[in-house]
Amino acid sequence: MTTFRRLTVLYDAATASMKYAADFDPREYETLIRPSMSPPFLSPGFSGEQNDDHAVMLDLMRQTRVAVKDVLRRPGQEPVPQEVRDAAQHLWAAQSRNRRHHMLVCEKFVPDGGSLLKDYFASNSPKEGGSGSDPEQPEGAS
Repeated sequence: MTTFRRLTVLYDAATASMKYAADFDPREYETLIRPSMSPPFLSPGFSGEQNDDHAVMLDLMRQTRVAVKDVLRRPGQEPVPQEVRDAAQHLWAAQSRNRRHHMLVCEKFVPDGGSLLKDYFASNSPKEGGSGSDPEQPEGAS
């Protein structure tokens, strides 16, 4: 229960930072924030989904949710205390708020939905009418 409450506070803190980020002037985002997510600061095509810590956190949260729901639904066992149920519900709500606010920030600053990763793939895909060869690959390599 204590861990759920701590995680809820952390999610809410991250959400507050997104609310703060949403207050940036769009010009500041374009000239300061967005470039900080590109080379030389980060790899081309950066996506938060590529962050190993983020991926581990999401996987652990998914595992936790599945385990908690399994315990709550298991018939014939001792009932889970209501405060534990409530703490879990508050955590899932905090995670949901965090996702919504992240989407709002994205929609505000990148309304067309373009992402650095999508832009990277689009700019590095073979062009129509071209040879289709990859300049990074030796001739004949696949």
